[in-house]
Amino acid sequence: MAAYTTFQDRNIFNGSETFRIKLNGAFESINGNSDYDIVSDIYYEYGGEASLTFPQFLMPFVPEQRRQQVGASTVFSTGLNWRNRPEYNRRFLSLDWKYKWMAFRRKLNQTFTLYNINYVATPWTSTWFSNYLKEKDNAMLKESYKDQFITRTSYMLNFTSKMGKRAQTEGFTIQASADVAGTLPYLYSKLSGAEKVDGSYELFGIPFAQYFKTSGDLTYLFPIDKFNIIASHIGVGIAVPYSNSEVVPYEQRFFAGGPNSVRGWSTRTLGPGTYESKGSSDFLNQTGDIKLLLNVEYRLKTESFLEYALFADAGNVWTIKNYENQPGGEFKFDTFIEEMGIAWGLGIRPNFGFILVRLDLGMKIFNPEIAGSPKDRWVITHPDLGQDLAFHFAIGYPF
Repeated sequence: MAAYTTFQDRNIFNGSETFRIKLNGAFESINGNSDYDIVSDIYYEYGGEASLTFPQFLMPFVPEQRRQQVGASTVFSTGLNWRNRPEYNRRFLSLDWKYKWMAFRRKLNQTFTLYNINYVATPWTSTWFSNYLKEKDNAMLKESYKDQFITRTSYMLNFTSKMGKRAQTEGFTIQASADVAGTLPYLYSKLSGAEKVDGSYELFGIPFAQYFKTSGDLTYLFPIDKFNIIASHIGVGIAVPYSNSEVVPYEQRFFAGGPNSVRGWSTRTLGPGTYESKGSSDFLNQTGDIKLLLNVEYRLKTESFLEYALFADAGNVWTIKNYENQPGGEFKFDTFIEEMGIAWGLGIRPNFGFILVRLDLGMKIFNPEIAGSPKDRWVITHPDLGQDLAFHFAIGYPF
């Protein structure tokens, strides 16, 4: 459960500048696994964000006409977030400087983040989690939970072929992004002659992350008539650590399973590859550097507020390296198709106009986690309803 409240002044300097303060909070009930020394507990998170938006490009050497174009804006923002779990506490500080603009009659929205700085700190870990990170086969996780700086430059675009309500019934949507992290701190470290500490350069005594990440999503809607629609989706992504990093930060990695992914699995419980999960507390290892998702669903609208869906999903995540604590997770061109999780299911979706509530029930068809021959992985032939079903409650369409 999560909630937020926002205060906004749309003309703070009498020039249509927007000042906004947003406060947020969330909590989640966690069912632990006694083998991992985690009892049932409450995970909670709270924080705030302040931003100032100018209705023009604040950029030198740019012609006045370009700076004043319709739909252009410059955004400065900062945020603080506290995340507390039974295993650890984490703190996040962010600073952001970005430009936004639109084109093609507002169908194309673009965001260029000139620079984003994130400081991540882990001030407390439980005894179990500290020991877990110290184990020799968990070097990747130990690296992920170090205090570190993440500095990045990124570009994002969103193109929708139809606008308004038509975008929910026909046409296509493309979303894409690219991030480059750690470039300026690395150049500074090299030029200043800094020495590595434990194999990494540090900034203010804290190692900084260095990686490249890109992802893309394509959704296409095929209307049969005003009541029947076939929706399809493909999502891909890759994140590559390099130079100052051995692993992509945990928050920047991909995961599979959940209401917008392969719905036969609960959130973050599929993969990577053929990795065999060790229980509900093993979500730390179930992330990857490569993502591939394929989804298709038949949507039936009715004269009432209820909508129905029949869907099929396939996908997984993989690691880009052979990490010792994620056996079977490495991506290989000759086997990745055989490692795609497959699921199908049914959905009931009350649509109240201002909000669509999604209730989806997914069931595994092919489970790559199961050891043995590929025949054994076709769990559809011998389903275990206690293990092979997943219920999802969500808001809005999955894609």
